[in-house]
Amino acid sequence: ELMGIDCLIDEDLKPWVLECNLSPSLEVCAGPESGGRIEETIKGGLVADLVELVGLNRPIKGEPDQSPEQQVIQQTREELSRSGGFRNLIPGVAPSRYLPYMALPRLEDWVLAQSLSGKPLPQPAMERWVAEEMVTDEQVLLYDTRLGHFSALNETASVIWLMATEGAGPDAIASTLLESALHTQAGPPDAWPIRQQVWDTLADWAGNRFLVQASDSQFGDGQGEQAAREERPQLPVTWLSTVLQSGRAMVRLQVDSMPLREYIHPMIERFHVTEHPAPDSLPELCIVRDAPGYTMILDGEVVVSRRPLSAMSEALFTCLMREAPGPGDIAMDASVLLMPGVADQAVMVAAGGQDLKESLSSALQTTVGRGLLLGAYDRVEPLAMPATGGSCFVSAILIPAPLSQNPTTRIAARRLTVGEALQ
Repeated sequence: ELMGIDCLIDEDLKPWVLECNLSPSLEVCAGPESGGRIEETIKGGLVADLVELVGLNRPIKGEPDQSPEQQVIQQTREELSRSGGFRNLIPGVAPSRYLPYMALPRLEDWVLAQSLSGKPLPQPAMERWVAEEMVTDEQVLLYDTRLGHFSALNETASVIWLMATEGAGPDAIASTLLESALHTQAGPPDAWPIRQQVWDTLADWAGNRFLVQASDSQFGDGQGEQAAREERPQLPVTWLSTVLQSGRAMVRLQVDSMPLREYIHPMIERFHVTEHPAPDSLPELCIVRDAPGYTMILDGEVVVSRRPLSAMSEALFTCLMREAPGPGDIAMDASVLLMPGVADQAVMVAAGGQDLKESLSSALQTTVGRGLLLGAYDRVEPLAMPATGGSCFVSAILIPAPLSQNPTTRIAARRLTVGEALQ
């Protein structure tokens, strides 16, 4: 597969990768006078090198009685012999440097790793990630804990799943299926397609994050490989797991994306609580990466799906607002400013946007919070404001309006109760 990597070179000649494009276009896009001739020369040479490297125009070599493993190894060795000035990265002689970073190696990856390493490698072990199984008398159902979807497995896939989640390696599973086929087929079954089916099935599940390589999987015991394992940072499966409280509701938020965690941190900081029941007993609010964007799931129900990063903070706030009210409460998307120097007094800002709220907070040197519950008459409970100590008395409500052109009516104040302001 051809990959096009866009990068910048800084003043120290250090490359910085911007993005990686799979299967980039090889046609000449620029006009002859705008760099088209140079583009044609570069891309033409690239295509010629790729054709030579892969050996597309060369006769197929190999003995007719070669096994599939031997054919894969021979083709790779021939490619390496034609690599010219290219440096081979994968496959390599130290499988521990790249196999753990794959969701799960395919069978060809595994065969080449075994061959190039020159020694037997332990089979990778798998464990559940975001899927749980439901076993019935006839089949196995997989439940996607992120999206709340069920998948029904056929008989072969059911055996693969159950054996893999019990710790069996891919080739051990394939041996079991091969032995079963010996008793059901007239002739001897071909072992390679069965092995390939098992490895591909497990790799597809790993790609969907149903399974993940077990943290204690090892790919060799050499000193160099051990050092590589020790140097490699162990990234957690879940980047963020915290408890949030919004009004009457508590949820356990789980986020598995570092960019999203950083983006929503200022907002969730105001809902975070340290005193709460056991997290496992709380409703689970998950934000997971999707294609494209992110999907939010509350207790197995999709709240929003495939939203961009820029929309997730607002989507999370809306979800928390919806869960906040208890019986008899009214949730309002308004801001509350604590009155400086006055206990139990607040000003409610009905609208005006974030700029107005920040300006008022800065001018009054006080805390601003968004979202409130309207309970008793003229009292509100801020949802996203730390250390408020419960409800506050609303002494004023600001309702921004267009600035009048008449200087005498530019500033006006009128005392309203919360009920009157709502009307």
